[in-house]
Amino acid sequence: MCLLAASYGEVLGAARGLAAELTPAERERLFAGTAVEVYGLY
Repeated sequence: MCLLAASYGEVLGAARGLAAELTPAERERLFAGTAVEVYGLY
């Protein structure tokens, strides 16, 4: 991750803010489901 524009915490905070209106299942898919699929964490 590039830290030139913002810290990891700032990026995560922004992502959480944008995801606030999603359902819990949609947030789970966004934050965990993607990693599971990309990295094969089954």
